Amino acid sequence: AAVRAAGENPEPPAPTVERVLLPTAPRAAPLPSGLRAPVFAFFVMTSRPFADLTVSRMLSAASHPRHLWLLHADLKTEPADLERLRAVVAPYSNAHLMAKRRHVMWGGFSMVDALLDALTTALHGVSGPGWRGFDFFVNLSDTDLLLRTEAELSAFFAPLAQQQVSFVGVKMKGSDPMRWDMHAHLRKLTFLQCDGAGYA
Repeated sequence: AAVRAAGENPEPPAPTVERVLLPTAPRAAPLPSGLRAPVFAFFVMTSRPFADLTVSRMLSAASHPRHLWLLHADLKTEPADLERLRAVVAPYSNAHLMAKRRHVMWGGFSMVDALLDALTTALHGVSGPGWRGFDFFVNLSDTDLLLRTEAELSAFFAPLAQQQVSFVGVKMKGSDPMRWDMHAHLRKLTFLQCDGAGYA
């Protein structure tokens, strides 16, 4: 990286953009309410042996071709588990198993790294007929299950997409005292992550 001037920090490296071609990404049709159906970019971090089962259920529940699915398979994933995950994703032209894989530690910055990889791809790496970007980026893991259908999700989020409303979940003492107290001991520690391993 080039240094801009003596004493200044070097330019950060440009992010690597993974390319995804969606052969069919139809424009979102109007809902019965008359609003445009929103487009979701779903990001799923996987690492568990049963990931193929939960991902299969997610895709079955919300597999409309206008949505984008990006899946990150942790480097800890066993080869047999990865092959089952590939087999689940293969029939879906809008689902992409990311080539860039990381050794992710729960609660570590490696989770943010994997998320930023996916965001970069969703924002700059996706192309295809009808693709006009996404309204909502949804961060999931292989322990999540969708409890609503794609039609229900679209109907709920359509007015929010029109208003350009976004959501970020933050756990605070006043809004979630049980989880705040449960994690109190973690706030007393300093964590260091190196090559996917964490130290406190």
